[in-house]
Amino acid sequence: MINSSNVILGTAQLESNYGILNSANGISIKNFKKIYLIEKKKIIETSLEYRCFNLLIKDRRIHNRIILKAPIKKIDTIEKIKKIFLKYNIKKIYCLMIHDLNKFLKLDKLKKKKIINNFKILKNEKYLQKFGFSCVYPNEIKKIKKINIDILQIPFNVLDNNYVKNIKFLNKNVEIHARSLFLQGLLLSENDQIKKIIKKIPKKLILFKKKYQSVEERILVCRELLLKNKIKNVVIGFLNMDQYNQISRSFNIKTKTKMRLNNYFLDRSKLIEPYNW
Repeated sequence: MINSSNVILGTAQLESNYGILNSANGISIKNFKKIYLIEKKKIIETSLEYRCFNLLIKDRRIHNRIILKAPIKKIDTIEKIKKIFLKYNIKKIYCLMIHDLNKFLKLDKLKKKKIINNFKILKNEKYLQKFGFSCVYPNEIKKIKKINIDILQIPFNVLDNNYVKNIKFLNKNVEIHARSLFLQGLLLSENDQIKKIIKKIPKKLILFKKKYQSVEERILVCRELLLKNKIKNVVIGFLNMDQYNQISRSFNIKTKTKMRLNNYFLDRSKLIEPYNW
């Protein structure tokens, strides 16, 4: 069973206007801090590229539970990685993740092997507990099947199962983390909040929201979707503490939801990506 213990705290919305319906500056660092100090075992996912990173990383108490995503050009040598750790006074993080897997895959074979070997060295030296990739395109998964990583992060939601279909090519020990489960917060919004952009949203998503009218029910459906696809960990973004509490409560409900979600999956990748709406 998946519950709130499987939730990873996402930070894309932290001090940012990330998200289709997020016109403000997202959740404040102050309120986010209240959550992670209460949820002391929660993993926190962030990126060198996020606006909040410099604020978040100041708190040394959370360094050992951070998944840090970074572009390959900033972490392609041990020296660069150690320089980042030194700059932010980091001794160890939970996971270092290549944010732009597509650029990594364009490197020559020797360069790729060297980078993975660097990660293994840093793992042995206790700088990292794990390392992995953040996937952007479904076809990337087949291309990394022979690379020994710990974690692969993939987009996954009620519209998109294109990535999950390729997971079978990976080593069974690779830990799968889902992101974009709530489609940049659209599934957490009331129906009247999306009227201004409803013409752009895929019809199948509108049908999904009509069938599952309450936000709680949509969260339960998404949780069931994770369970059916054997994905245990999910990165969740939220705009405020009330939204986070609602997600946590819903993830802890023991009721199962009956559904046939294959009716909502889309094959056309351009329709799946929220930034195309």
